[in-house]
Amino acid sequence: MTLNRGQLDPSYPSELKTLADIIRKARIDKGLQQKQLASLLSVDDTSVGNWETPNITPAYRHVRKLEEALKVQLPPELIFRDYPTKDTTLGMKIKQKRLGMRLSQKEFARLLGVGPDAVRDWEAGRHRPSGRCLHRIGAVLAIT
Repeated sequence: MTLNRGQLDPSYPSELKTLADIIRKARIDKGLQQKQLASLLSVDDTSVGNWETPNITPAYRHVRKLEEALKVQLPPELIFRDYPTKDTTLGMKIKQKRLGMRLSQKEFARLLGVGPDAVRDWEAGRHRPSGRCLHRIGAVLAIT
């Protein structure tokens, strides 16, 4: 008789409905305790425990490290509370692609040679990128 992880560990999720389920499953599949994962990420072990509860998501600065440590791609719509799903404005397309690429506004601004305030304003719909910036945005994010 072969035992699956769920039979060995009652905290092993049987369905992946939440970000917490995905993180917990990936950690257990890697054979890591919460404390070991916390050490890899240079965070307190209570942080990992909190991320494995349905109402707490990791801070943006931890997402890439978490994905690298667990060898998973976390769904952006579960990571980012303000992830745009239906809006088709240029600002929301920029934000959706940027978040999907795991770029902060600051990192994205650096790629484009603009200030983070410009990116923030574009995404909020306060301003539209200039022609030159629009061309660079299209090249970086493949937005048409």
